[in-house]
Amino acid sequence: MALLNQALPEAKKLSDTERSIVIDVIKKSMTLTARETDPATYLDPSTLRLYELERGISIAHFTMTINRKLPLEYYIGFTLFKNGLPASYGGAWVFGKRALFGINVFEAYRGGESGYIMCQLLRSYRQAYGVDYFEVEPYQYGADNPDGIKSGAFWFYYRYGFRPLDQSLNKLAETEFQKIKSQKGYRSSERTLLRFIESNIALNLGNGIPPTVPEVAAKITKYIIKNFGGDRRVAIDHTVDAFKQKNKIKEPLTHAERLILEEVAMVDAVKR
Repeated sequence: MALLNQALPEAKKLSDTERSIVIDVIKKSMTLTARETDPATYLDPSTLRLYELERGISIAHFTMTINRKLPLEYYIGFTLFKNGLPASYGGAWVFGKRALFGINVFEAYRGGESGYIMCQLLRSYRQAYGVDYFEVEPYQYGADNPDGIKSGAFWFYYRYGFRPLDQSLNKLAETEFQKIKSQKGYRSSERTLLRFIESNIALNLGNGIPPTVPEVAAKITKYIIKNFGGDRRVAIDHTVDAFKQKNKIKEPLTHAERLILEEVAMVDAVKR
């Protein structure tokens, strides 16, 4: 927790040449390992931020060109470097204070500093974007991923504070973890580890659980039904006009700006 709270330095100021080199390494590291993420494939150079941290670690954050972005939920990719070489990649789908988080460590860097690498990544997303709730999907620790089961990847996340969202699985994990700590050489069975992939896991660093996109969407639907008889177009036009007046937004707006404004205005309406 101390590392996650340690102040994140300002992003490094990059020259055009330096920015081009970093992007080239990010893209080639994906190509040479036969991997792909949308933020790397459709990387917008203007979004690149490079944070130089401790123990030879630096982290590049980046996202996609504007035609690939969603207005409220951002898929922000990362490549983590160790002494200038790519060591890990992945990303986070950031929505408000919550993020769906995914990390992949290149084979040569697994073990050893893997936990430290993840903590530095969580620190960077937490402080750069105000995220305090991180959720991980089961693939990361075994769903359709035999290596995740074989390695007991679930316990990697558990040791750093991630817990199953399903309460029965959370209790099972508590019991199993006590056995691991108290019985020398104890390993969870494959059957037990397969149970854990029935639930997402999460690390909550804040107060309460921030809403998901589907939860907000459901609130918007109820708002439209209650106040506009289910007429979505009328609801959007009315809500956008009210939002523009409240925030002194003037015409003209581009088509893209109008679409973003519609989503922001509707979310703002159901937050009140």
